Amino acid sequence: LGVGGGRILGPIFTELGFLPEVSSATSTVMVLFMSSATVCQFIIFGMIDLEYAAFFGFFGGVLGAIVGTKGAHSLLQRTGRPSFIVFFLAFILFGSGLLMVGTGSMTLMETGLGGFRPVCGRTGKAAQYD
Repeated sequence: LGVGGGRILGPIFTELGFLPEVSSATSTVMVLFMSSATVCQFIIFGMIDLEYAAFFGFFGGVLGAIVGTKGAHSLLQRTGRPSFIVFFLAFILFGSGLLMVGTGSMTLMETGLGGFRPVCGRTGKAAQYD
């Protein structure tokens, strides 16, 4: 299913009649488990630096979740319209899709089809094979 599947299921759940809060929470929990499993794989294979993972995991994940939850709660209290959550999710999905196409196209034009590489370089035992 993956992280992208969790993001896609949010609007699908809303279309199926789930409350926007329930669909957003369900897809977010799916993203949490799938992205955690992916991070564990990167750590096991030595493809990510633990300091980077801890830093971005805390500031990007934990603090971002707190700010996002507080912001969504205050928006719902002010407006009383849960449809804003759906529009926000759709905007994020559309924007991230555009960014992926844009950065992927620029990288492809610069380097060509070079295959896959680790995000932060290899560390640990895997680095000795580079």
